[in-house]
Amino acid sequence: MTTYRKYLTQLVLAAFCAALVACGGSDPAEENRGSDTDSSNDTGSFTLDVTDAAVDLASQVVVEFSGVSIKPAAGDVVTFEFDQAMSIDLLALQGSASQNLVANAEVPAGDYEWIELHVNAENDGVLDSYVELKTGNVLELSIPSGAQSGLRLVSGFTVNAGGHADFTVDVDLRKSIILPPTNILDGALFRPALRLIDNTTSGTVTGEVESELLTAYCEDPANQAGAVYVFSGADASVSDVRGSDSDPLTTALVNYEDGEYRYEVGFLAEGEYTLAYTCDAYKDDPEHADSLTFVGETNVSVQADAETELNFTSESEASSGTMSMDITDAPVDSANKVVVQFDGVVVGSSSDSGRKIIEFDEPVSLDLLTLQGQNSASLFTHETLAAGVYEYIQLMITAEANGELTSYIEYEDGTQAELFIPSGGASGLKLHGPFHVEAGESHEFVVDFDLRKSVHYHHSMHSAILRPALRIVDKASATHIRGEVEESRITGAHCSTHAAVYVFEGSDAQPDELGSDNEPLTSALVQATANGGFEYEVGFLAPGDYTLALTCQADLDDPEYGNDGIVFEHSANVSLEAHIELELNIGLQ
Repeated sequence: MTTYRKYLTQLVLAAFCAALVACGGSDPAEENRGSDTDSSNDTGSFTLDVTDAAVDLASQVVVEFSGVSIKPAAGDVVTFEFDQAMSIDLLALQGSASQNLVANAEVPAGDYEWIELHVNAENDGVLDSYVELKTGNVLELSIPSGAQSGLRLVSGFTVNAGGHADFTVDVDLRKSIILPPTNILDGALFRPALRLIDNTTSGTVTGEVESELLTAYCEDPANQAGAVYVFSGADASVSDVRGSDSDPLTTALVNYEDGEYRYEVGFLAEGEYTLAYTCDAYKDDPEHADSLTFVGETNVSVQADAETELNFTSESEASSGTMSMDITDAPVDSANKVVVQFDGVVVGSSSDSGRKIIEFDEPVSLDLLTLQGQNSASLFTHETLAAGVYEYIQLMITAEANGELTSYIEYEDGTQAELFIPSGGASGLKLHGPFHVEAGESHEFVVDFDLRKSVHYHHSMHSAILRPALRIVDKASATHIRGEVEESRITGAHCSTHAAVYVFEGSDAQPDELGSDNEPLTSALVQATANGGFEYEVGFLAPGDYTLALTCQADLDDPEYGNDGIVFEHSANVSLEAHIELELNIGLQ
């Protein structure tokens, strides 16, 4: 490996000279006499470098380059074949560092369609391209179809007649390197994520990350100093690398230099960007959606051929917070399962807070009937949002995929039917705010998916309509009520087979059924216990005053009508405080 570095300069020069001969270019002496010829009218010069957006967990990522090809829009491919392959450690090319591949080559003027980097990276047992992990293990690096098509960047560019085209290819290792499971020390995959930068219109952002941030957010600051993520545009939503439109444009590792933690992002096209720091970069798997904690989202304007300073300090924490979300359910009768598939969440606002799209790596399929009482299931955790006020939250769902039911109801007789959600596929299920995200704070919410209010049965159509009745509760202050129910209360003349406890807002509320002016806030099924008694449990209520009422005709309560004649057997008042689980027995003296 040290041999590669020792001869790197000689290899570059050799490759350059070989490239000019292979492509029919003139020698440097002939180029210097360009003013005496007419060649400048139909040719220009072309220079290409390579740089890297670095990755964690590796001490070297060596790729062997054997040449470069460029494709004119109206002409044959121009190829620069290196006399000797160039072995380059891409991890050595961070920030504004780069390595030259082609220098001042004379090429036809005009528009070009693509650039292709020729590499030697096959799973053949030869360590021409490889990854050396920080553990010391060395893994062969293979690029699917690399031998046939190389690393092709389909990004058009122009070489002006008599002009000079100067570009750099950023090989984004954070997005590209796919490591095997830790218990399988086999080869690593390289799925290239490349971007082309015009060096004449690019700038650099550099700065310090205050050590207090590492102390606050890093589990092991001495070994994991984190990274700065760069997103296109001002006020951009920040997220991990997951193969979506919300991915960062590039990233930069934070390194300890001369007593400071510093980063440098080079080769950024002139324009507006959002930068954010995270100490969780080592957790970022490009094939999965990961929950990273970001701090200090800041806008920055990049100027051509200029260096911009942007520091992340303890004051940077004030610009963002995090959000987590669970799902729970106020259940419904006459069903064994109610399954809903969630594809993602959108948190939106028309204000400066912007819009955050949280895409799931895999759809989350939940049987809501298993999430009663204090049970809940996580949709996402610790997603970073800009501090501010958000107006809505959309739960994106899928009713059907590839001809299979993904959101459905299973009745008590075992038959299944599509759960139809009007406009659900297009607009999702919307919760209206406002929702406050405080700077430097973590917010945990629970969404109650109230099936008793939402499910409208249509047995003749072999389907059910879900018109969601959602409520959202701050999990940190949520309270719970549980208790026993006297058996005689649910075996009277008015009772059918389904009993439930309805919860109404306020003290001494007049109990009424679904669809009425005073319908319940939520409800809980009464369940038989192993010892022959009956009990109920209501989860995730905000602190405040409530009225609880028992009915054993819950299965007759149709949410589309407010005149089903439901009889309530007993009611009681209760006052709830934050973080308190209260026991309230119904009908027991």
